[in-house]
Amino acid sequence: MPESVHRPVLADSASPWRASVAATVVVAVGIWLLRFPVAPAVLGLCFTLAALAVAWRPLLLWWLVPSALPLLDLAPWSGRLFFDEFDALLTVLMAMAWWRSRPAPPGPPDRLLQAAVTAVALSFAAGTARALFPWPGIGPDAFANPLGPFNALRVARGAVWGLLLWRLACRQQAAKLDVRQALGNGMVLGLMGTVLVILWERSAFTHLADFNDSYRVAGPFSAMHTGGSYVEAFLVCSVPFLVARILPPAPLWRSTAGGVLLVGALYGVAVTYSRGGYAALVLGLALVLVLAARQRSHRRLRLGGGLALAAVTAAVAAPVVMGTFAQSRLATIGGDLETRETHWRQAYRLIDADPMSWLLGMGVGRFPAVNLLNSPPEARTASYRLVQQDNRQHLRLGSGRALYVEQMVVVQPYQRLRLHLRWRAAAPGAALAVQLCEKWLLASATCSGDTLRLDRAGPDWAVLDHVIHSGEVGAVRSGLPRPVKLTFSLAAAVPVDLASIQLEAPGGIRLLKNGDFVDGMDHWFFTSDHHLAWHTKTLPLALLFDQGVAGLLAMGGLLALGMVRAARAAWQGDRGAADLLAALSALTAVSAFDTVIDAPRFLTLWLLMCCLAASQAEPTAARR
Repeated sequence: MPESVHRPVLADSASPWRASVAATVVVAVGIWLLRFPVAPAVLGLCFTLAALAVAWRPLLLWWLVPSALPLLDLAPWSGRLFFDEFDALLTVLMAMAWWRSRPAPPGPPDRLLQAAVTAVALSFAAGTARALFPWPGIGPDAFANPLGPFNALRVARGAVWGLLLWRLACRQQAAKLDVRQALGNGMVLGLMGTVLVILWERSAFTHLADFNDSYRVAGPFSAMHTGGSYVEAFLVCSVPFLVARILPPAPLWRSTAGGVLLVGALYGVAVTYSRGGYAALVLGLALVLVLAARQRSHRRLRLGGGLALAAVTAAVAAPVVMGTFAQSRLATIGGDLETRETHWRQAYRLIDADPMSWLLGMGVGRFPAVNLLNSPPEARTASYRLVQQDNRQHLRLGSGRALYVEQMVVVQPYQRLRLHLRWRAAAPGAALAVQLCEKWLLASATCSGDTLRLDRAGPDWAVLDHVIHSGEVGAVRSGLPRPVKLTFSLAAAVPVDLASIQLEAPGGIRLLKNGDFVDGMDHWFFTSDHHLAWHTKTLPLALLFDQGVAGLLAMGGLLALGMVRAARAAWQGDRGAADLLAALSALTAVSAFDTVIDAPRFLTLWLLMCCLAASQAEPTAARR
């Protein structure tokens, strides 16, 4: 570990008060964990160890948070979307780090950066208020449904964490701790975990060297359940930090280990088959190599290392890009861009014409709901909501393009499973498609199931028992094991209410949890194949829609300030600024053709990197 990790940073005389606050926060998170649907004891142990590590050395927070960002994502099992395990970890680690870090000593204020950050904070506050005004009331699924107005809080929490992390970084940097170096190390750890998940996913659902198959990896990011570019965004953002750590004069062991990881990362980007991801990767690599070559020390070695890295990149990418699926993707760039431009125009027209909507936006996180309400019936995506009636909750499925409600299950192949439904439909002709599928997030492999005709209509509940044959689902194959999900979706344009759903294996063993929705949407997740319904698919338009001209200018101003200052410091020889500039540029390049920051974790990362880049000082001789 760097020397700064080993140096303790003790709090000042106010630490007893801060210690009591930190202890209160830890206890509150512990109470919250008691009702968490997945492995609360294991998470509690992990959180405790992480909190002790940060209390011992606060700088370790920057190793833990970026590595947990992609890997601590349990939504497909827990069903939690609004406040999840990553938020709980951040709460604990921030409390411990704040307790153990001294307040920053007074110094000359950076008024331009303060103004930019204040503008961003006010913009998110105004956009959140717009989404929640008039007050919608708290329903049974207020904090479980991304189509509701409280989705603003789900997205905006990413901004809160990003700005709080930056304030903590200011305190630690004032104490002469190298936050940027620790953050880069954490990003490399997160990259390592992401690559391992991608290798598992490819091995389980296709073959590592099969570049004709149309399977596209989703990685460990549950946000991919409605499409998006999150997996390639994290990969291309992390690669510059890795490259900076393996270029000469890095030790041979680090260059070798890092080179192996780099090959895995390049492979991971390639098998996303994302054309925007390819361009962002090239941009990030080019920036980090050019800026590394400008440094005076070991210039020839760095040039040689850069040429070797370019050769490795070409060698890894060539077989993937020459495969039939990648070629088909590249051949449809023109048509896909036309589809994207049509979607942008439609999203732009959804912004109300009144001055307040143009100034402050339609509300943070409101695009999916507004798009649903304004789309013609044949173009709408399906929806779901929890309804409270007679002191019980039930799930209501709305008609539209397929939306799959699902839960992870453990089944054996070639079994007869009994499905029990308690349902009702408001009109005749209802149907429900129920399937067991080998599925990670989006793409399904082997499936077995039936379409159930629900012919009865009326306000009374009906009971249906049906036998599902698991078939080959869950069978042992040559590849790695595949997860299995029970999924259900509407198979006709008639809404259906579900009071309970249960799947029983032979012997009466119940395979589903929370099948009566007593605990809301715990254990239940959803996926959608209609990706354009959930995202504007470009960051500038997303900001304009959510936060208006004020938000677009605020976020654009912070990004521009960060890019300019990081570029100036990197050009003058600051190595940390060069890594940060390359990573932020790659992340922003992906955002040109996808929203990205509508996932709270990526909004946190984007804001943190912008603020760190914008806080660059003139590089000292040591940092050069």
